[in-house]
Amino acid sequence: MNLDDVQKIMQILQSMKALLGQQNPWIPVYAAIGGALAGAIAAIIPNMIIERLKERRAVNALSDSIVCEVSAILTIIKHRRYLETTEQIVANLFSTPGSTRQLQVVVPDNYFKIYHANLDRVDLIHRSIRVKVVTFYQLLEAIIQDVKPGGLLSVAAQRAEPFAEALSILKQAIELGHEIEHIWGDRTRHNHGVHPIAEKASSG
Repeated sequence: MNLDDVQKIMQILQSMKALLGQQNPWIPVYAAIGGALAGAIAAIIPNMIIERLKERRAVNALSDSIVCEVSAILTIIKHRRYLETTEQIVANLFSTPGSTRQLQVVVPDNYFKIYHANLDRVDLIHRSIRVKVVTFYQLLEAIIQDVKPGGLLSVAAQRAEPFAEALSILKQAIELGHEIEHIWGDRTRHNHGVHPIAEKASSG
């Protein structure tokens, strides 16, 4: 039974209440039915509330974990200067016509542990960040496929264009990551007070 069903039952009870105010030989019957319906509602509503609370807790817990991983990934990208390194490679290739470069990075298959462990629960990520989260990871995984052994940028020397494309994808991923931090941080701060991710995003 959903909330619409409960509202319909409440409307029926209100109609019965109006009937009870009149002289009617069916009043005992109406009273019995009304009492049964009221008892059913009293039993159902608490269960509905409990289920809704469980679902909300699951959504918030998974979303918190995912955003923490996104934040950690952004921190690694920053400290290891992946963006600056790629920008330098692209600049060097464009400044020297005909030059090529090869790049290979070994990345573990389970690098995004939290996201990969919850692929079957993506629908539980809060709707305010769900699409951005999926896109964020897809962009990073595209870059990883290019630089890992056997990837486009690792199997043979490439000119500037493939590296420029990888740089564009990396920038999009970083921008999305910061958007995810801000959206979830603002939401959490609004509901529960200042969130540590929101504090990090605003100070960084």
